[in-house]
Amino acid sequence: MKILEITYSLSSGGAERFIVDLCNELSKDNSNQVILMAIVDDTIAQNKHYLPELSKKVEYICLEATSGFNIMSFIRVFKMIRSLKPDIVHAHCNLIMLYFPSLLLKRVRYFHTLHNLAEACLKFRFLKPVNSFFYRNFVLPITISNICQQSYQTLYKLQNAICIPNGRTTISTTNKLGNTQLEISALKRAPGDKIFVHVARFHKQKNQR
Repeated sequence: MKILEITYSLSSGGAERFIVDLCNELSKDNSNQVILMAIVDDTIAQNKHYLPELSKKVEYICLEATSGFNIMSFIRVFKMIRSLKPDIVHAHCNLIMLYFPSLLLKRVRYFHTLHNLAEACLKFRFLKPVNSFFYRNFVLPITISNICQQSYQTLYKLQNAICIPNGRTTISTTNKLGNTQLEISALKRAPGDKIFVHVARFHKQKNQR
């Protein structure tokens, strides 16, 4: 099975971390051919933060677009799907990227993961009925938590989304442990001080007040 995963970039975000883990896991099945396609130019270092952790079994493609949301990006994505002829396209970007492919390249099965509340994934409110049309007919929506699932059902008045809580591979100690311990210790004013680490951006969306 040829599986195409689509993301804007491999920057240092939770969704991007998940996408790399997902591709790596899918590639363990030798019957799968996994392709990861990034849309935004990865010559910018921050856009390929997780690329070194991508399995060698996963084919990586970058469209090198200047933006993830313009007409040229839509065209490039469409042409690449047409060229690759995947069995499955799984998008982790805005649903609009799948409008033309899902309408015109119907041999492919399309999936779209909403990595946020449904209203936050809706870039323009006037596209709500359009998104609803595609979710009903061409693209299977996937949500990542019960709250996201409820927001999808409330916004689109649809019950067809599949909820798959985001997971990731088991975390293991790396050879950077010593350097990390030294860096954290350097923050202490006294040996008994406790250092609190915040592994997320400080934002209401991350349950921070």
